[in-house]
Amino acid sequence: MTSQFSTPSQHLAKHLRAELTYSPSAEALPSVVRDAHAFLGDPSHSQHWKIHVASSLVEYYSTRGLVSNAWDIVAEAKRIAGDAQRYIFDAEYFAAVVHNRLRHLPEAFEILERHLVAIDAERFPGPRSRSVTLLATLCAEVGDLVRAEELFKESFSLKESIGAHGAIAVSAYNYAELCERRDDDIRALEYFYRAATEERELGQSSGLAITLARIAAVQLRLGRSQEASTTIAESLSIATTVASPVAIILAHIVASEISDHVRSLGDAAHHLAVAHTMWQEHTVHMASVALFRALGSRAKRNGEFDVAHERLSKALDIAAQARETYNVAELHTLIGEVYLEQSQLSSALVEFSTAFELFRETRSTERQLACLEVITLITRDLGSTGDAVATMLDLLRTYRFEQKKADRQRFELMLHRMTAERRAREEEIHRLRNIELSSANEQLIQLNHELQELADEKDEFIAMAAHDLRNPLSEMRSSLMVLSSHFDLLTSDDVKQLSNDLLNTVTRMISMVHTFLGVAQRRGNDGLLVTEIADLAQIAKRSVERNATRATRKHITLALEHSEGSVWAQGDATVMDAVLDNLLSNAIKFAPLGSTVHVSVHENPPAISVGDAGPGIPLEEQNELFKKHPRISTRPTGGEESLGVGLYLAQRMARRIHGEISYRRRSDDGGSVFTVRFSPTVSPA
Repeated sequence: MTSQFSTPSQHLAKHLRAELTYSPSAEALPSVVRDAHAFLGDPSHSQHWKIHVASSLVEYYSTRGLVSNAWDIVAEAKRIAGDAQRYIFDAEYFAAVVHNRLRHLPEAFEILERHLVAIDAERFPGPRSRSVTLLATLCAEVGDLVRAEELFKESFSLKESIGAHGAIAVSAYNYAELCERRDDDIRALEYFYRAATEERELGQSSGLAITLARIAAVQLRLGRSQEASTTIAESLSIATTVASPVAIILAHIVASEISDHVRSLGDAAHHLAVAHTMWQEHTVHMASVALFRALGSRAKRNGEFDVAHERLSKALDIAAQARETYNVAELHTLIGEVYLEQSQLSSALVEFSTAFELFRETRSTERQLACLEVITLITRDLGSTGDAVATMLDLLRTYRFEQKKADRQRFELMLHRMTAERRAREEEIHRLRNIELSSANEQLIQLNHELQELADEKDEFIAMAAHDLRNPLSEMRSSLMVLSSHFDLLTSDDVKQLSNDLLNTVTRMISMVHTFLGVAQRRGNDGLLVTEIADLAQIAKRSVERNATRATRKHITLALEHSEGSVWAQGDATVMDAVLDNLLSNAIKFAPLGSTVHVSVHENPPAISVGDAGPGIPLEEQNELFKKHPRISTRPTGGEESLGVGLYLAQRMARRIHGEISYRRRSDDGGSVFTVRFSPTVSPA
């Protein structure tokens, strides 16, 4: 079926190919051939589709023995190909096809062997698969079964790799035919089934009907007449539905053979009559040999020997013209049987001797033996006992030699298959072991990575804890020094105030220690961090409360700016607290005495900003801000100690919960604003 996206050239090319392949009526055929030639000369059609049509013409002419016409198309294909390597391969393949039809096997082999070396499977899988398939067929025909098997496997693999399921069906069908000619009906059935499966999935109804008819014929030869009857019924149904003349004719021919086998002579005659009528209406060349062979065989069974000889001879002429060696050999045996029925022994001997030699070419062992038996009996009946014995001995010696050769080839083929299967199993075991080792190695790398991440988190928490505890400890040290040095000068109210400050500082430190201990106890699959939904308004409020005492000492006002309601973000609330405490502690540290530090909560995106009125960070130093040991000239306004690692740790922790800290100058006169953005989330229910 043509795709709705087909170009006019593609649609016409496929139509011409179908018409040429399935041989329309005799009246329509000259028109189709003229249209195909016109397509090749039309400059509006692409190179690709011209080669496509040329392929059909080469096959059409070569199968009908019109050699000169076939070579003309090969020459035209070479002209169309120009210097495009892919199409040059196609044109050369067409030449190999013609040589094969002419049985010029050395010339065909020369082209195909060269292709096997020259055509790269990755660049040109289509051309290579065609050449490999034909080479496999030729190897089988000359008896090189081991190589033929290898090449057919490569052919199927190539076609599967490019998704050419139609081509797979054709290759499987051709290989099944080859197996039939080698008297290997079991393998033939296997590959006919494979072709049918592909055709069924592709919806190629006409091809499927033909393949099912061939399957039914093999089933009948294997004595499975009930299965054959079921299969041919499906073939007839499909062929009738799609109205394919060639499929209808071939299906009715096989149905006639099955009916003869089950002694339903009326049905057999009916099926042959339908097939003959359809052929007369359409003159389907593809089915001509099969039809006239069936008509001749039926006439022989009915004792109509002159009619039988006429129809079988007609089938023989068509098969010989198409160079179908196996069919020619079979038809010689059928004509020989007609002569035997008429007691024309000398003529029968000629026919069976010719058939024997042809079956030798096709390496059909069982058919050779059958011919040998008949030749011996005819020679005896002619009264030449000595000649009969001599002929039989000569033929038996030849057969014995060829049988030994065939047995060796079958053994080599079996050994080759077993070796290939063993190698394939070993490679699969090796592949699976490599996969297991690779998987284990990847898991080990992942575990090491997770352990390193866990260790980094732990180190950063410890560093953050040490950094955040350093300021409260410094405050306690200062308060205790005042108490120790000026105790006699302090009033009771002063001592009470210092004691309250110390109590608040210790309380804040205990809270921090509990927080970090809680974090350290989180040891699940997610590491030290948890993902939760937190209210930024509450986080900002708690941070302001925790840092209020430090701000008061420098007479700094902490202004929390936030509209009513919650602002939700996603992350680890403990980390959020630690990061904001760091930013607010820095703001207090660098803000002028008596100034205001603004803490603002933003909703979209969720973030908290801390702004001070300090000196700010010079432009040329701003890229140093989040480094581990920044070189910043700005100093704390109250003589506080500053190690310079706070912002580095805060940024690292913010990023672990998918947050980010940024900096901007508050105004041209100075001041800094640090903003930490968090991952957004929906409001909890």
